[in-house]
Order: sequence, then structure tokens, then C-alpha cells
Amino acid sequence: MTRQCACLRPICRQNRSGRCASCAQKARNTPELIARRAATLRHRLATEPGMLARYRDQLDQTRRGPGNEYRLRRLRAAKQPDWVPVEFRELYAELSKAGLAPAEIRSAIDNQFEANARAFARTGALPLCGDAR
Repeated sequence: MTRQCACLRPICRQNRSGRCASCAQKARNTPELIARRAATLRHRLATEPGMLARYRDQLDQTRRGPGNEYRLRRLRAAKQPDWVPVEFRELYAELSKAGLAPAEIRSAIDNQFEANARAFARTGALPLCGDAR
């Protein structure tokens, strides 16, 4: 006879918590426990002098690490629609910050794309918008 979690998923007999992995994760991340962990961290940062310096160093290394630029580009790209070509991502960001409606942004990018295609047909060189990486 197999043991079951409260959600009726089977768990092995060595499991001591009586919960499956999903239910155990949910139990660890309740708002009360998250608030308690945050309060503990705040208290330790305020009372232990060396911990704040270590914590800042760790954050700086995370922010300035070699993979961070790639990660930030992926995060920025994920916030933009799939139809935006790579070379027009900066233009899309500028136009959306300017407060244009999504339909206006799309028509402006389509117009710029067509203008670039005409320029390419005429000159053989493709003009790029911004920093196309």
C-alpha cells in the first residue's frame, strides 16, 4: 500500500513530511513564512556588522557577473512582443516610453522596416536602427 499526500499524489515510505514536493514547496512559501524570513534577514543585516558588507559584495558580484549582460538582454527581450525584429527593439522601447499606442508603435516599426528594405534595394547596404546585437 502506497502513502499519499493530501493532494492524493503518491509519496515514498522514506518521506517524513507526509507531503509531495509541490505541497512542501507551497508550505515553505506562505506569506507568513516569507515575512518571517525577511524580518530575520533585516535583523541580521542591522545587528551583524560584517554581514551587510558580505551581502553587498555578493549582490555586486551577481549584478556585475559575466552572464548578467546576457541575462538582462533576455529579460528585456521577453518584455517585448515576438513580432519586433531584433534591430528594432530599442526603437520599440523608445516609442513605448513616449506613450504611443501599441497599434501606432507597430505601424511606425513596419514603416521603418519598409524604408530599410527600400534603402537596401537601392544601395545594397542595410541601415540598422540603434545597436543591433
